[in-house]
Amino acid sequence: MARDKILPVDEKKVLEQLHKFKCPMPYYVLRAYFMGNIVTPHRDVSPIATIKNIWGGELPQFVSIDDLNELLDVLINSFWNSLIRHQKRNDPFRLINSPIEATRPGLSSQALLRQREAEGFYNGLFNGQQSVDLPKKAHDSLNRIDEIRAMLGGMHVLMEDNSKAASDNELLMTAKNVQQLLLALQHEINVVIQDCMRYRRRQMKQPLFSDVIYH
Repeated sequence: MARDKILPVDEKKVLEQLHKFKCPMPYYVLRAYFMGNIVTPHRDVSPIATIKNIWGGELPQFVSIDDLNELLDVLINSFWNSLIRHQKRNDPFRLINSPIEATRPGLSSQALLRQREAEGFYNGLFNGQQSVDLPKKAHDSLNRIDEIRAMLGGMHVLMEDNSKAASDNELLMTAKNVQQLLLALQHEINVVIQDCMRYRRRQMKQPLFSDVIYH
């Protein structure tokens, strides 16, 4: 029997539900959070539990059961399931598409956007725990994600500080640096995804491994 085809997510419907139920995470952060949660080595993960965690431990308040069903259908059957395919090497996860403008406001916004995406993936991977047992490649890539996140935070602060002059050439160079960090961040996230997938497959066959590192 052929597997059901996973349809592309309807971003408009997702955004409508997030707005309707006052989701504390913006769409782009939630997307990265879901991706981290999908591949985390923690075994007690479920989409319903993840949604509860996002709203502070409980499902958001709803007027009718139809409202709840619609929320779960959009966030799980559509949004969550659309991200599962990015566990395949030939369909890597990509950060949200957002043009980089070589201006102070544009670079400040872009650096913050990418920093928060990195944090979303990081938090989803940890699944609310203080540590997570990761295979070595994933551990090393997560360290690099931490470094990239810190650099993006520094760029955001710098672009917000109008007391420090920046020429057009300097802004163009900063834009190029942000683009390089974006590509590096995306690469390291996909290394974590692939290594965690391999680790989880091995876990199903043999529960204990010598290459696990607690992060």
